[in-house]
Amino acid sequence: MTNIQLQAMIQHDDESLFVNRGLRDYFSYRDLGIATASNGRIIAQINRANYKLTEEGELHHHVLTHQINLVLKGNAIMKFEGIGEVALITGTSFYMPPNIKHTFVSCSEDFTTMEICTPANFGTIEDDLATYSESSQLPNPFSMQTAEQGIFEIKGLRAYLSYRDLGIEKETNGSILAHIIRAEGGAYQGSGEWHYHILDDQFVYVLQGWADVQFEEQEPVRVKAGTCFYQPSEIKHAFLACSKDFEALEVCLPAEFETIAI
Repeated sequence: MTNIQLQAMIQHDDESLFVNRGLRDYFSYRDLGIATASNGRIIAQINRANYKLTEEGELHHHVLTHQINLVLKGNAIMKFEGIGEVALITGTSFYMPPNIKHTFVSCSEDFTTMEICTPANFGTIEDDLATYSESSQLPNPFSMQTAEQGIFEIKGLRAYLSYRDLGIEKETNGSILAHIIRAEGGAYQGSGEWHYHILDDQFVYVLQGWADVQFEEQEPVRVKAGTCFYQPSEIKHAFLACSKDFEALEVCLPAEFETIAI
């Protein structure tokens, strides 16, 4: 894994281990390397249940700017201050406002979620259960989108891909764009459109299938389910091919940025 100017950082799923750390022993975490690549502006990790949770966990909150989650597998019930209990299933994304008190009530033994936070270094504070209230008025809203509520649209540079916007741009006041990309019309094979983006940070996590991508001064590489790659601003790249079942999560900071075709 490398991280130098105008070189992509690529981490395959067998290149990083799950470790136990933090407040909860019922989860282990796989760091995707985004904190290092972004110089601490954003962190992304995979949270995986160590066992089926049937007892409520520790109430806590995070001191940060933004937190986004996408459920990759399994199901869970969480409860949030000012909201109450929320059922989470595969494909559900949710935005947690800063300082919202929350905890897990239960989760399946295969529950897996991607967690994205800004900044990368943030605080976690355990809360007294007596301070929890479903009627609390939050300064910022909690929002959630299930897979069924999401709409895929073809837009942008490539007609062979469609995008499901997760609604994060609105919740973060334009700080973050998060959408799921999927192949349209079957597998794609082509020369790719070379281009680059002018932004702060951009990374992609492959959810299923595979794709062949190429970055300037690097050989083409196949990214597949579990692969994460970070693209520095202005790095030239091309999308060369993908399987018919290709899906990936793409996150960009800020939400609005310029794309330059070459």
